[in-house]
Amino acid sequence: MLNSSRFCILPLVAVMGALTGGCVASLDSEDGAYDVEGVDDAADALMVQRSNRWRDIEREGNRRGFHTTSTYRGHHNPGSAHYEGRAVDFRSRDHTRAEGDRFMREMRGLGYHVIDERDRPAGRVWSGPHIHVEDRRR
Repeated sequence: MLNSSRFCILPLVAVMGALTGGCVASLDSEDGAYDVEGVDDAADALMVQRSNRWRDIEREGNRRGFHTTSTYRGHHNPGSAHYEGRAVDFRSRDHTRAEGDRFMREMRGLGYHVIDERDRPAGRVWSGPHIHVEDRRR
């Protein structure tokens, strides 16, 4: 007799935002052998979901003359919005202090949370002077 179990490893609710009871990725077991199904599709679905958030931030920053240095990839602090595709870092070294201040005001005016990391923050991962902009909407 075959003993079959199916475990949802990425609930569809995480991708679609509504309770569907389905799975994008699953772990199937038949006689103790596990097969992972749909992981590539799940990763793609999550990227589609989150890509628009960081792209909107990036577009606004680039339109204001600030160069993107980091989005959802790279090394960031634990729990960073970067890992969820909700944050972008912009290089500040080729802008005056006043230009950086104006940029931060404008991004805040668009509803983004802005962290001035032009100076190294104590005890945090830091790759150089930049301005961190994130979308805090969940």
